[in-house]
Order: sequence, then structure tokens, then C-alpha cells
Amino acid sequence: MASQISIVKAETQIIEQIKKAQQRDQLADTLKARVLRNETKDFEITQERILKYKRRTYIPPNLEIKGRILEEAYKSCYTIHPGMTKMHWDLKESFWWPSMKRDVTDYMSRYLTCQKVKTEHQKL
Repeated sequence: MASQISIVKAETQIIEQIKKAQQRDQLADTLKARVLRNETKDFEITQERILKYKRRTYIPPNLEIKGRILEEAYKSCYTIHPGMTKMHWDLKESFWWPSMKRDVTDYMSRYLTCQKVKTEHQKL
């Protein structure tokens, strides 16, 4: 029960961080204005005032938030060291930011274990 409460608390914290970062982001302001003027169908604003792109939470250019999301996705006990493609597809279900695939690739390239596993599975 305590671990479930911790997970909910962590998710709430990251959502609040995203919401605050979106409030300070010029692109998010521009996109929200377009949503309010019905100029886009790809973006929406939730009841919690969070900007989403095709139902995925828009992540502003905030290194701390992106790093936390990437770290959680990589170290989650359910993923068991995903490859770059799998991690990108998993994140893509819930989040969106420009150059997300490149950020995932850069993040994954820092982990030697993942690089070794990938090398061992390639044909020579």
C-alpha cells in the first residue's frame, strides 16, 4: 500500500512540474492560444490546464523534467533495460516534445550496459 501511495505522489509531482513548466513556456502559450481559437485539432488543453499533443502530454524544453521522465522510463522495474526504439515507443504513448527521439538516443548512449547488449545481438 505504501509503494502505491509513493507512486501516486511521484506522478502528481511530475504532473505539477510539467504544468508549471508549460506556464513558463512560450511555445506552450502559442499552442494554447491556437487551441482556444480552434486553429488546431492536434493539440488540446485538459481540465487541469495541461497542453497535450494527440493525447500525449507536451513536455516543454526543461532538462530537469525530461531527464526525470527518461530516467523513470529507463530504470522502471517493468522495462528491463529497453532498447532505444522500445523506450522511445513507450514514452511516445504518454509524452511528446520536439526532438524526443534524439533525446532518448542521447540518454541511452550514456549507458554502457545497453550498448554491450545491443552489440552482442548484432550479426557480425
